[in-house]
Amino acid sequence: MRMEIRLNGEIKAIKNIKLKEDQILDTTNIVFNSVSWNQITIKIEDYPYVLDNTYYACFKVSEKIKVLSVYENKESKAIASVLEQENIDHDLMQINKLDMKKINDYSLIILDGIDRLSENMITVLSQHVSSGGDMALFPSGNIDAASYERLSKRLDIGSFVNIEQKESQIFNINLRLKLLNRVFKKIPKKVNWPDIKKYFPIIHLDSEPGEPIMSFSDRSALAYEYNKGLARIFLFSIGTDTTFSNLTNHAIFAPLLYNMVLQSEALNQNQLILGKNYSVSLKFLKSMKEDKLRLVKEEFETVPSFQYINGEKQLLLSDNIKEMGFFTLKNNERELSRFAFNHNKAESELNYYTSSELQDHFYEVLDKEEVVSATVNKNKTELWKVCLIFVLSFIMLETIFLKYL
Repeated sequence: MRMEIRLNGEIKAIKNIKLKEDQILDTTNIVFNSVSWNQITIKIEDYPYVLDNTYYACFKVSEKIKVLSVYENKESKAIASVLEQENIDHDLMQINKLDMKKINDYSLIILDGIDRLSENMITVLSQHVSSGGDMALFPSGNIDAASYERLSKRLDIGSFVNIEQKESQIFNINLRLKLLNRVFKKIPKKVNWPDIKKYFPIIHLDSEPGEPIMSFSDRSALAYEYNKGLARIFLFSIGTDTTFSNLTNHAIFAPLLYNMVLQSEALNQNQLILGKNYSVSLKFLKSMKEDKLRLVKEEFETVPSFQYINGEKQLLLSDNIKEMGFFTLKNNERELSRFAFNHNKAESELNYYTSSELQDHFYEVLDKEEVVSATVNKNKTELWKVCLIFVLSFIMLETIFLKYL
């Protein structure tokens, strides 16, 4: 099997692949230098199968990841220190000066020691998560339990109960999660984990249980990760100040927080299947005029429609797109987004039946009498032969009549 990979029209890899019977995975490393939209075309030659041999993919690489830390009275120096990186655009904002309209501009929102969450704040955070934005929550020591409970119900995550004033030790780290599985290949036998002085136990009554990130010896968790569609929520039972623990001074805090940021920036992968209807969340459409938007591919052009879901404007892509390939969403001549359309995989599902399976299936579909009547009986004269004899006989009779009569 021969595979060709093109990046933005240029050939980046040509490989001859030998796959075993049960092997369906192959890996190729490609370096992306373009900080913008990138288009990948993968072509496979696997004669005699000539269908569904091309796959299109596109995604956007951002120059910087936008992160917002919201604090009550004093920002966390530990968070600011970790996020002071060239590829991170980190903004700090006090909650009473927060511009709610700008929250959706960020890939990750960090709530750092907030005492009380207003109803407006809860609504905006819920919209941020539903549109694919990540969130990390570190509580304060004086949380308003009622407002945090409303946030938990709105986001369907665990909730805090009364604070536990006791020293605890980290017992286990969940290496199944992407958050830490590249920090440790395996958990060291002798390691000093953060010392916990107090924490808010997290319970899941009516909410969906998350994946524990780090756990205590009694199997309760220091923090949970929740997957909500394209978004993730990180709920910590401790705050970032040293009255809770020495987590922010521990060596594990930097890679933990940094990985949250890196993994919050989705690749904006827009791979879609022809013949289906899609509603695509596009945050930038809030400031765009609908009548100026066009979806374009070479000579083809269509005007997309819109709908509002949970107060968020979404782009509707209907099944009127019939051709696979790359499509560009434009506002006048300004490029906003790209989409890659592919055929579904139905034609690649090559299923075969044995003669006995076909016979069983045939009997299931038709009544037995219909099957018998449709079966060729080899002991009887086949009808086409009878018809041929009749035709020849009539020709001979016609010849005789014309010659002697």
